[in-house]
Amino acid sequence: VVVAQSRGNMCIWYQVDTPEDKIVQEIQGDVIEIERSEGQTEVVIDEGFNKRRVPLDDRLISFGAAMSKRDYRKATEILEFFENSPEKASGAQNSADGMWQKLFELALGEMDLVIAQRAAAALGDMSKSFYLSMINDAMTKHGNNPNHWMVTSLVAVLMRQFKRAENIMLGAGKVDECIEMYKHVHKWQEALDIAQGKNHPSTQKLKEEFFEYLISTKQESTAGKLKEKDGDYNTALELYLEGGYPSKAADLVLSQNLTQDSNLTERVATALVKNKHFEKAG
Repeated sequence: VVVAQSRGNMCIWYQVDTPEDKIVQEIQGDVIEIERSEGQTEVVIDEGFNKRRVPLDDRLISFGAAMSKRDYRKATEILEFFENSPEKASGAQNSADGMWQKLFELALGEMDLVIAQRAAAALGDMSKSFYLSMINDAMTKHGNNPNHWMVTSLVAVLMRQFKRAENIMLGAGKVDECIEMYKHVHKWQEALDIAQGKNHPSTQKLKEEFFEYLISTKQESTAGKLKEKDGDYNTALELYLEGGYPSKAADLVLSQNLTQDSNLTERVATALVKNKHFEKAG
């Protein structure tokens, strides 16, 4: 615990990793020391004529001890007890939230997924809690092995470490699962790269799905690049012009020597002028 004074306020931090989560109490006098005896920690305040003692929450202080020992179950018990205590509605709740967050991060990093799920629920992040429940089910299905490729890859996805998840899946020979993972998080280019690199039979179908996704989400520029890469220059040009990227259309016309089509060059030049790209239009 860290205690500091700012004029007439005493500030208490039970979790130093989240300095914004502090408890502020009005006091008279000066904070002079912190004493601990018989299992109780108190701040001693010199008020001039007498010394006043303000008790601190030893449950929250003991949380740090449990975390340093990596006793995450003990840390969880401490925070759960705090959740049900009358102080929950006080300013100390912010400190407890910071502690739940710290517990979540460390438990997830050490693959203690049951504790991580509980912490996510306490933080109100129900999507992560549900996802971790799914991972825990997968781990149970595979003999409670935290090192199974499915478990470690799902955790990597949760932590947004997609390249790590890819390496885990491909290392286990799970190409289809890797492609589906990238599709699920809308990283279509990465999914397509995997399919092409592995000569996957669904490459063409995936490319068509990727194109449809780009069109439906108004990503004409990326869709144009996809068609340009496939040598479908006419479709690429239409997409560039339709999406308001005349400069890319002009680059394609020049790089592929398509200037013989006067109607096409006229359309591109007109779009360039409209967007005030005068030098390229000239």
